Amino acid sequence: MKTAYLLYSLIAACLLLCACSPKPQNTGPLAIAPVIDINTHDSKRDRNITIRLWAPASIDKREKYPLVIYAHGFGGDLEDSRWAAGYLASHGFIVAALRFPKTNGGDTDNLDMNDLLNQPGDISWVIDVATGLQTGLPDRLKDAVDDSRIALAGHSFGGLTTYLAAFDRELMEPRLKAAILLAAGAGDIFYPPFYETRALPMLLIHGDHDRLVEYSSTSAQAYERANAPRVLVQLVGGTHLGHGEAHSIAFNFDNLPCWLAADKLKDDGSITFHTDLQNRKSAAGVGDFSAPPPCQYPLPSGSTMSTDRQKSLSNEVMLAFLEYALADNPDEKRPALLKTLQSIDAAQRDVIIKSAL
Repeated sequence: MKTAYLLYSLIAACLLLCACSPKPQNTGPLAIAPVIDINTHDSKRDRNITIRLWAPASIDKREKYPLVIYAHGFGGDLEDSRWAAGYLASHGFIVAALRFPKTNGGDTDNLDMNDLLNQPGDISWVIDVATGLQTGLPDRLKDAVDDSRIALAGHSFGGLTTYLAAFDRELMEPRLKAAILLAAGAGDIFYPPFYETRALPMLLIHGDHDRLVEYSSTSAQAYERANAPRVLVQLVGGTHLGHGEAHSIAFNFDNLPCWLAADKLKDDGSITFHTDLQNRKSAAGVGDFSAPPPCQYPLPSGSTMSTDRQKSLSNEVMLAFLEYALADNPDEKRPALLKTLQSIDAAQRDVIIKSAL
């Protein structure tokens, strides 16, 4: 099964890169507060969920702030959000990065891809905590979140979770106003009927040198299949782990699991989340895999993008997209977003942008 390849590749990658943590890119106008970790428990679902909160240092109690939730990939963790969370917080966002109970790299003995169907519920729980519907929020952030401006960003397996929380008929989180998909895994299993639930603005960012999730058959294909307002950003030379916690050098870290985990790329028959998704009555638009397995496809020619460059470009586009998607009237912000995207696309040789807004 192709998901087995993804499972073992990402485990190996995260273990190899766990010590490579870049500094946050806090380049916005606002100072940010020290991060806060809160341990929460969803008693109805018996889920322990740690939430890391990023926010501007100065919170004006007379204002409400947009919320962005960050969902890490399989074998990832809270640290994976740092590059985006610090940047967005320095531009006036509150960011809540969660640790999924059964797919985080801190507990490799209990990693379970089949927990996927529970992860959209974890997103809803984080929203409940951030908006005060559940306890745990620090005093300085109480009543600070604008519950009408909430977005979800997910990387890799967290991107797959984002697809479900954004569009799935059964697992959809209705309070989301935008979805950001960063090299989202298994996007090829979603066909046009999947996106008919609502016209939720979506931003897809993906490097075309990704060796673990092929760009053309996942994100590029999702862009063509979806009918929601959407933007596709192709990072020329970008990699899968370029959105993770890797050092900024022009080397494709995706090669490491491909080189070192070859003996583990075997299907043991235990991964069932795809079948579980398809077998539901509400599974309209969930189809078969079409993307090749990790490490088993050719890459375009050219050099690899540095990880700092990849994060910088992604942050620039995400900020512009969120200012549009979370606006009271997105239609009024559409021309400004299109102008920004056209400017980035025209000025940079290492990014290609398509939009259907």
